[in-house]
Amino acid sequence: MTLRHTGASPERRQRPMNSDELELLMAAMKEAGGNRTRAAKILGISRSSLYYKLNKYSWELGWRDDSK
Repeated sequence: MTLRHTGASPERRQRPMNSDELELLMAAMKEAGGNRTRAAKILGISRSSLYYKLNKYSWELGWRDDSK
């Protein structure tokens, strides 16, 4: 996956973010070795929910996936 900064607007960057949830997502991804299916199982959520949350945070942080 290749990520690049999108230059998100200041308003978008200032939106409140649940840092606890983000930390859990990142810890699960690390524990799963980047495997999203395993990370979802670790978190007890569906794979589609994990994809949604990862996408949400990537945009809130001003990053996006360029591999698509």
